[in-house]
Amino acid sequence: TIIYRETSLTSKPTSGNVGSTTDALAAPYPTGRGYRSPTYFPQAVGGCKTFDELKLYWADNYNVKVDDAIGKLHFDSVRQALAGVEAVLKEFPPAMRYLKEFGLLNESIMTTERGNGKINFNPEYFNNVEKLTATLAAGVRSGFYPKNMTIFGAGAHEAGHIVEDWLLAKYGVDNVSSRIVPQKVVLEAYMEVMRRLARAGEFKSLQQLKIEIAGYAIKNDSECMALGISDYETNEISSANLSIEIWRRLKKELS
Repeated sequence: TIIYRETSLTSKPTSGNVGSTTDALAAPYPTGRGYRSPTYFPQAVGGCKTFDELKLYWADNYNVKVDDAIGKLHFDSVRQALAGVEAVLKEFPPAMRYLKEFGLLNESIMTTERGNGKINFNPEYFNNVEKLTATLAAGVRSGFYPKNMTIFGAGAHEAGHIVEDWLLAKYGVDNVSSRIVPQKVVLEAYMEVMRRLARAGEFKSLQQLKIEIAGYAIKNDSECMALGISDYETNEISSANLSIEIWRRLKKELS
């Protein structure tokens, strides 16, 4: 199996032109109802009260293995992240078959091992909820993460990479490190944003629109797409303009 690891949530913001999310492009889009609470549990996984229930839930409903070592982590933090994963994959059911396992890895906050369907938790953060929430909050303040990013949003972000694996298979792309599919999604979303903004005589570069999602979105189109998914799951129609169009573009893949 070819494995390509996405270090999707890093604890160290990059340097450079990273600004906080703004409302500069909000005019062509409706305003939303705000954002989901930090302890939002939209899916059935939120009803699991113990690690054993959680493990059985993922095995019985999705045939996904949950490593026993995860049972030693802070339960509510894990449950919130898994609620984010489930929320995204229920929106894109064909992607669920590409998720195989949850495990541990001492790298970043969470990571996705592309090509073998594994999402990992870093015990350094998921054993220390104060550090985890503080790191996410700091990333939001700096503009490195999408606005209102929570543990739920972190899980949604990783699920975005599983959605990408589904799209790679759908388009027959064998190389899991290829950026060609998310590039297609992001560019088409960008063109739709520009069509809307043109009515108001505005123009923004793709780089600027990515930064309006989050500073980390400028790393590559894979991260941009995953962050757009996380942003939309967290903020819905109050999310960045490019996130809204990424979500709409991805929904078309289901038709």
